[in-house]
This record gives sequence, C-alpha cells and structure tokens, in this order.
Amino acid sequence: MKYMAKINTAIICAAGKGARLGHSFPKACVEVGGKSLIQWQLEALEDIRNVAVVLGYRKEFVIDEILTHRNNITLVINKDWETTNTAYSLSLGCELFDETVLTIDGDTIFSKEDVDKMLGHSMAIGVTVPMSDEGVFVDINRNNEAIGFTRERNTGLEWSGMSVMPAKVYHGRPNSYVYQIIEKHLPVYAQQIDLVEIDTPNDLLRAREWAKRFDK
Repeated sequence: MKYMAKINTAIICAAGKGARLGHSFPKACVEVGGKSLIQWQLEALEDIRNVAVVLGYRKEFVIDEILTHRNNITLVINKDWETTNTAYSLSLGCELFDETVLTIDGDTIFSKEDVDKMLGHSMAIGVTVPMSDEGVFVDINRNNEAIGFTRERNTGLEWSGMSVMPAKVYHGRPNSYVYQIIEKHLPVYAQQIDLVEIDTPNDLLRAREWAKRFDK
C-alpha cells in the first residue's frame, strides 16, 4: 500500500553490545568502508526530520560518534540493556511518538535508496535475500504481503529488522521479539531492500564488500 503522507521519524535500536563480533567497543561504532555503522545509518536517514537512537552499552562512546555526524538527534537510554532485547529498546523509543515511524536495527547497514523504498508504505516490513540459515524468514502472498514469520524453513526472504509501523504498535514493555509483535498486524507489505545485518566477523566482511559499491 503506497503512503502519500511523509514519515518524519526514524528510530534506531543500538543498545546492545554485539559480543559475537569480538570487539569491546559498541557495534554502532564498527568501521565499514571508512565509516562507522551509525554514520552509514545517519547518512541514509538525512532526509528524516526526527531521528531517535536507543542506547545502552557504552552509551557515551556512541553519543560522541553520533554527534560527530548529526546534532538534531533524540537520545533514549535503555538502562536495562543487559537484560532486555531489541523489542524492549524499540518500545522505549516509540513511546515518545504517536505517528507512523521507520524502525531500524542498529546492527544493519543500508542505503538511502532502501529508506526511500520503505517510506513508500503506510505499514511494511523490509525483507532481504537470506543472509543466513538461522534467520527469521517471511512467507508472502501473491500481493507481496507478509503473512507469517518462521524459523523452521528458508522461504527465500528474510526479515531485515526494518519496519514502517504506527509507533503505538510497539508501545508497552514487550516480552517478545519484534517480529512477534508485527505478527499481530499482518498482512503488511513486504518491501525487498538491500540490507546487511552485522552479527559476526563474517557478516562484517560481507558488509565491507557491500560498502565498496559506494566508493568514489
């Protein structure tokens, strides 16, 4: 479903540690193609008026990096980052807004083109070609709408962690995963995007290959 009104707010969930990368510094500050991960995200979101970032692990380090690239930013602190997950962080960010928002996992890299594709919908999830055998996969119908999520089989499309939803969808303090919250609101459009998730050293290598296309 195409959306004519402008979406003015994006929320990045970047509270976690990212221990599987083997780094002591936050995943948001990992270098990809000469830029930090959060810099890539902020540049892709440059046309979005309100950007909120939910922080936790080594938040001061990440704040310094954020303010190097953008000053008009809303910072949200998840004090319980060690014992909560992305859905909890997302709820903290979304409680500040009562409008449709773009939501983003802090461990993903994507382009402005991907953002623009997502902003063409009133409710949508971003899907990618499968990045692993351990992802959350998406079933779609003939209208290209997501109708279910599964971890049991590879459907050919993987949930990316990016969504366009009314903020109220994520309000509260969920004890679940983000995709399980979205399941209650299906079907929604499944927009294919070219996003890379960075969880492991191999993911990081793949992200650096992805970034080479933007070399000048």
